[in-house]
Amino acid sequence: MADYLIRKQTGYMTCCPDEENTVGYYKFKDSESVEVYTRPSYESDTYDKVLDRKHELWKFNHSDKLKLSSQEMDKKFGNIYTLEDIDFRIGPSIGLWGWEISHNKEEETTWIRVHEDENLWIPFEHYQYESSDEEEETTNPQEDKVECWGCLYNEPNQMAHECCGY
Repeated sequence: MADYLIRKQTGYMTCCPDEENTVGYYKFKDSESVEVYTRPSYESDTYDKVLDRKHELWKFNHSDKLKLSSQEMDKKFGNIYTLEDIDFRIGPSIGLWGWEISHNKEEETTWIRVHEDENLWIPFEHYQYESSDEEEETTNPQEDKVECWGCLYNEPNQMAHECCGY
């Protein structure tokens, strides 16, 4: 199973790109092992990650100034990946805005779409399923009893009383 996203705390300097359409701010639990999927399912295809050339070049160019070996630079600054042909970066310090949430009941996995325009899906650390209107709910008729606080009448299955409006 691939690694997943965890919630990232936003600070006062964090600028949300679209407050009405985002579903949260996330970071990678382990950016080295995370997989990015084409659909919200482990059975879907995954995107190929490649090392980000700019980041690798920056580490190479600054290793002499910092007097660090290539391995020490990797350990200190980590690896940043991109997806082929998609403007998307994966790294230990990169925060992501979620654009959609999908609950896969069969896999018991909550998925987050992490790109505004592309189908890039990564599993979330916890399965967050909420029942929907489509599911049958069993109710106990006794639970439908509403207690009127205004007139103290208890009338089952009645949502509003004429006497008090409750």
